Amino acid sequence: MNVDLYYKNPNIINLDLLNLPDEWKDKYDEILCRHVLEHIPYNKLDQAFSTLHHILKPGGKCVISVPDMDYYTELFYSCKDATLLKGWAFKCIFGTQEHEGEFHKSGFTETTFKHHLTKAGFTINLLIAAWGADQKTFVAECTK
Repeated sequence: MNVDLYYKNPNIINLDLLNLPDEWKDKYDEILCRHVLEHIPYNKLDQAFSTLHHILKPGGKCVISVPDMDYYTELFYSCKDATLLKGWAFKCIFGTQEHEGEFHKSGFTETTFKHHLTKAGFTINLLIAAWGADQKTFVAECTK
């Protein structure tokens, strides 16, 4: 099952991560949450991480990726002119802003990402920095 609030496709259920059905509690063996959480307002991050934990079955696996904000802010501020690179770094920090679903409302360092995962109750089995979706990201593989 694929869930996305904004992407319109017959194979995707349009729901908000912050308002998933209660009957999804402990329902899923695996969850892939790829470049979603940076679109959640900062003051709602605890709720978003808790929701992912809530819908995962005990012993289930959750893979989450988020942009590496340390990398992008350093890249953005080290750029000496208004090159394409600076535009790309801007989009990685703030989103493309093409529509409401494309604004980045939160950012993660490795420390803050770990904090949110453990606060929600996840056990972090693996956390790496990697490239994905043309972005430097943190990828965490967690269990409930």
